[in-house]
Amino acid sequence: MRYYKYVFFIPVILFELINHSNAQYTQTIKGRVVDLNTGIPLTGANVILLDTVELTGTVTDGEGNFHMVNVPVGRQGLKVSFIGYNTAIIRNLYVLSGKELVLDIKLEEKVFQGQDIIIKARSRKDRPLNEMAQISARSFTIEETERYAGSVGDPSRMAASFAGVLTLGSQINDIVIRGNSTNGLLWRMEGLKIPNPNHFGDLSSSGGTMSMLNNNTLANSDFYTGAFPAEFGDALSGVFDLKMRKGNYEKREYLAQIGLNGIEFGAEGPFSRGSKASYVANYRYGTMGIFELLGLNIGIFTIPVYQDFSFNINFPVKSTGRFSIFGVGGKNSLNGEEIDENEIDITQLKSSTGFIGCNHLHFFSDNSSISSSIGVSSTSNRTLIDNRENNIIDDYMWEKNKESTVEFLVEYKNRINSRNYLKAGFDYFYSSISLRDSIYLEDYGIYMRKLDVEGSVPLVRSYGQWKHRFNDQLSCVSGINYQYSKYGDDHSIEPRFSINWDFMPKQSVSMGMGIHTRLQPKFVYHYEILTDTLNKIYTKPNKDLRMTRSTHLVLGYNYLFNSNHRLKVEGYYQYLNRIPVEEESSHESLINYGSSFSDYDYKGLINKGTGYNYGTEITLEKFLSKNYYYLFTLSLFDSKYKGSDGILRNTRYNASIICNLLGGYEWHLRNRSTLGVDGRIIWAGGERKIPLDYEASEGKREAVYIISRAYEERFKDYFRFDIRVSYKINKKTSHTLAIDIMNVTNRNNHFIAVYDEDINDYDEVSTLGIIPALLWRWNF
Repeated sequence: MRYYKYVFFIPVILFELINHSNAQYTQTIKGRVVDLNTGIPLTGANVILLDTVELTGTVTDGEGNFHMVNVPVGRQGLKVSFIGYNTAIIRNLYVLSGKELVLDIKLEEKVFQGQDIIIKARSRKDRPLNEMAQISARSFTIEETERYAGSVGDPSRMAASFAGVLTLGSQINDIVIRGNSTNGLLWRMEGLKIPNPNHFGDLSSSGGTMSMLNNNTLANSDFYTGAFPAEFGDALSGVFDLKMRKGNYEKREYLAQIGLNGIEFGAEGPFSRGSKASYVANYRYGTMGIFELLGLNIGIFTIPVYQDFSFNINFPVKSTGRFSIFGVGGKNSLNGEEIDENEIDITQLKSSTGFIGCNHLHFFSDNSSISSSIGVSSTSNRTLIDNRENNIIDDYMWEKNKESTVEFLVEYKNRINSRNYLKAGFDYFYSSISLRDSIYLEDYGIYMRKLDVEGSVPLVRSYGQWKHRFNDQLSCVSGINYQYSKYGDDHSIEPRFSINWDFMPKQSVSMGMGIHTRLQPKFVYHYEILTDTLNKIYTKPNKDLRMTRSTHLVLGYNYLFNSNHRLKVEGYYQYLNRIPVEEESSHESLINYGSSFSDYDYKGLINKGTGYNYGTEITLEKFLSKNYYYLFTLSLFDSKYKGSDGILRNTRYNASIICNLLGGYEWHLRNRSTLGVDGRIIWAGGERKIPLDYEASEGKREAVYIISRAYEERFKDYFRFDIRVSYKINKKTSHTLAIDIMNVTNRNNHFIAVYDEDINDYDEVSTLGIIPALLWRWNF
């Protein structure tokens, strides 16, 4: 391993550490304070800087904006209060010298129970941003996507540290939530459904090799693992509800970055002086040739190339609302070609994804608003594999898939009073697809297809949810989601309910339940079977499949030792039905489909499969305070299913146990520069496998499985240790230097396995060994 390549960091770091300059750098904190439920700006709210010798603060103007200058760089905290609202205390804001800090702060209205009104400071970092979510949900900061060792700015890789979430390897960022297929995850951006936002992912998966999302343009967001509110449809296992941050509306600022993810450039600022309209945009160009420079073998003979772009444009509409345009897109390619006189070996992969959305928010009054959104997306994948020797085809596969979508979403919010809050919406999602492929059958000497379709299908949803606060300690949320799909002419009515009781100042219990459904991957509906090889006659056996259904029940207990330290325990049970399984007696089930490198046959499926997941999750967490943080999670669970043969088996993703331990410490050096060290350990049960019948396999020279023992055995346990060292330099501009070293122990974890006739066993492909990920960021 050629670690000498990192030595260029040493002179820079030593120079800063021995720099005795006494200059003290300051920066500006500004933003907006609004009502949590309606988004109405709060005029006259007090914003106070914490932990200062002299009182430092300001008040919001008529549009809820505040502006605080001469704030020392480094870690800071704010206290935000407004008459009739619970006070918010926001800590661990990192103020850089090279970038102003722009915040959106939401305050929750106080429930009045009499003439005496007492406002108490509440800092609940354990609560999600969505006021309707009361269980199995948490917010995450964009800093956490970078601070957690091994996350490298990727929300999926960061979420793998949370309770109930399992990573499938270092090459890909697919995640398993509570034993469910990775296909059950929903991605949303500003309320709109977005396609798979990952490089080298496909239309039907939720992951890939690297995220297109850029943490330089994202804002704090929510992540859900079960029993989610009625506003979320077409999801079974979890939801990423992403928010985009607003750009600086007074000053133009820039960013340059080089790291494992590529070379990046970003810009943000106002469109014109005094308009409050702003933009933020980031472009990234990446190549996995960086791995080659570091001496790492990623198992392919050509270098993948990728690039992405994300942006958010915000236009305030005086005091009546705002208009915003936002989006994310990326493209990637892998081109490998080896041709000589006797052999042809071609592998070509090309894909692109683009999404753009716009939203108009209009306030009818101080208590009600309507949000109208339109989203448009396009995703395409092209693959060619052509292997020939002496002009004889050994392997040939070609596919070209494309999906274009249009979504219309209207949401109405009404804060009836301090106790009651109503939210309702209508969502029309229109999908147009083109799926084609061609495969060579060596036994018959012909080309066949599995997909050849062009068409469109709508998904229509409407929902309503109501939050009632009996008092400041007890609240419940009830709602219903209606969903209709033209596939299978399928209707679904999905009630949802949750309740939270803060029965003591530091303790609370909660419960959530609901029914959730999700469409099958599009290609499954259009999968074709060649029934007559002579006349090339095909049938579509899956065209009438219905949505898979899951019923969630979650119980939770939360103990807040103090504002920065908590214990959380959740127990859950999920029952899944209408899972597609083969019509003939078989162990096959779509419950085991999902990861980016899955490959199954989907012939003759019917909605008669079932399954269940149940488990207990323990989270012990100290949020960053007094310069350190830690997070410990332990998940014990069981995940089972029945195929059409009626036999109860483990699912492919039944790891049984997931354990995470991570933490870090910061040293604040002279001139407000910061040195940080972070680490993470992941341990989980191995992925399930179907045992081989070695004697029969050797005789046939092809894999013969012992189906009666499907998924009883595992590959070896997954273990990974990551560390991160970072150094933030605050001068007239700011610099961040960091190195993430993933898989420090160089463990060969299981990734994928295929049968190899030469060794008569599984030929395992391991995850990557030690992966050093360098980062340099310049804010100016």
